[in-house]
Amino acid sequence: MLTSSVGRRARSGRHAPRSDRLLRAVGWLCLLSGIVLVAAFAYGMAGGVLQQRQLTRQWRQQLAQAPAPPVPVEQPQPDLMQPVGGVDFAIRVPSLGYYAAVREGVDLTVLYSAPGHYPGTPWPGQQGMVAVAAHNV
Repeated sequence: MLTSSVGRRARSGRHAPRSDRLLRAVGWLCLLSGIVLVAAFAYGMAGGVLQQRQLTRQWRQQLAQAPAPPVPVEQPQPDLMQPVGGVDFAIRVPSLGYYAAVREGVDLTVLYSAPGHYPGTPWPGQQGMVAVAAHNV
């Protein structure tokens, strides 16, 4: 008797529409969540790229306005080794056509928009190895 009652419910389809609707709702929720996450990532990346371009443009303008540097000396002057306008120095890779302003630090807020100079490592021109972190865009 129990078997015939369960068999009738399964044949009548009482449980199928409810579980089907729930499954569809979960599917739509996952799809919507995925779209929102991808859009947020794309928005953040676009903002980082635009910020890097602006930073590089400002750095180039600042270099164009600066007087010609003196003849190089053995050790750079300590007062020149500090960030200017949030930028430590610029990095250029001619074979790739890459030029970017390098900011101080390697946390996500820096690396989202520019290459970052590891704090505590030498600056270009100092004795030792300069350490820069970046990601490809």
